[in-house]
Amino acid sequence: MNKSYTVLFLLILSFNAFSQNPRAFKYQAILRDTSGNVIPNQNVSLIVGLLEGRMDGTEVFSELHQTETNNFGLIDVEIGNGNNLYGSLDGLVWGDSIYFMRIELDETGGSNYQLMGISQILSVPIALYARESGDTSRWRQDSVNVYYNKGNVGIGTKNPVDLLHLYKECALDTDNAGLRFSNPLVNGNSWFIGIKSNIDPAGFSILSDYTGNNPALFIGKAGKIGIGTENPEYSLQVEGNSVINGNLGINKVNPEYALDMGGDIRIKDLMIGDSSSSNTKFNIIGSNHVDAAKIEIGKGQDESSKSLKFITRAGGSIQFFTETKIRMQIRDSAVVIGRPTPDKFVDLLVNGNVKTRQIEVEIDEWWDNVFSPDYKLPSLEEVENYIAENNHLPGIPSGETILSQGMNVGEMNGLLLKKIEELTLYVLELKKENEQLALEIDNLKITK
Repeated sequence: MNKSYTVLFLLILSFNAFSQNPRAFKYQAILRDTSGNVIPNQNVSLIVGLLEGRMDGTEVFSELHQTETNNFGLIDVEIGNGNNLYGSLDGLVWGDSIYFMRIELDETGGSNYQLMGISQILSVPIALYARESGDTSRWRQDSVNVYYNKGNVGIGTKNPVDLLHLYKECALDTDNAGLRFSNPLVNGNSWFIGIKSNIDPAGFSILSDYTGNNPALFIGKAGKIGIGTENPEYSLQVEGNSVINGNLGINKVNPEYALDMGGDIRIKDLMIGDSSSSNTKFNIIGSNHVDAAKIEIGKGQDESSKSLKFITRAGGSIQFFTETKIRMQIRDSAVVIGRPTPDKFVDLLVNGNVKTRQIEVEIDEWWDNVFSPDYKLPSLEEVENYIAENNHLPGIPSGETILSQGMNVGEMNGLLLKKIEELTLYVLELKKENEQLALEIDNLKITK
């Protein structure tokens, strides 16, 4: 059987009245049947909803209460301490809006709720209003947080110009204006963020301890930024080692390499590696190892520093490759150009003149066999016929071949020596023939 009840606001208590949740207020009502009789000792289910602005306004809060009427049909619940269905009382600003209470009831204690009525809350819960929107304070507090959402907050000034404005007149070098963060459970537990008075010109500092012995970050009035120093001389100055995990882009929004530059680079002084030499402007060193190779570009102050130096230690070499093949090596004892084991292909091509004091050519064959007893020396008649037919000496490349294919210096020197040795044999034969003719002439003279 459906019953009706009369809603009566009997008592509104302050926050401090409830130990479990101070952000709640009491609601009491007497339930009567259609004949006006109270409904005593009855389990009932009640849904209380709060609507903002008007009777059909937006629901901002609702909760379920399951309770029991007493001997006089009275129910007594704490709005804010029921089973929450939607929203929170913490976010309601009682002084800035009007609210309506909607009551839904199942007098049997079940879930078949019927709307009993909607009425405006004419008497704002005093404790909530005093806490949320009193004229003396704009601070807000929920169950765990305190916050401020109207205007600026000033510390040291009554005219703050930003959300949080810290102000302090620092008369001594030890006076600082800022925030300090401490954790007694951590070594080096104090951090300072703010303006230090002992820095001129002043700037914004972040220190890893309050004494200022470990500056982490400094931003000066001139736009200079220091990391690890409070006295930067450049736009960005970093004291100590720096590590960048990822790619760094200069004029590149999406760098693809460890250092990706989208324009030209000009470097006044650059040191890559480490060097104690005062005559070098640019050094590239393989590592800190004593035998590491390095490249030095001199400053040009004297004869030594006018050079580009490729330096290796004992046993090392300077090597030049094309793809995976070594083409040139500069070793401790020699300069090797070409393949380590030269073959018949060209190992060095010079498009111009070469001037040298001495050339040593290594070849695989030499022509000392001309003076061997079993060497067959062509006759002068055979040589004459060959020249008449080919226009060059036997065994010597033609002019056409040399012009088109070039000349092997070692091989050509051997061929020329061979011809000289053959010529020597021809001269010796001619000498013998001349001596024989001279002897025959002398005999003829005697006969006469």
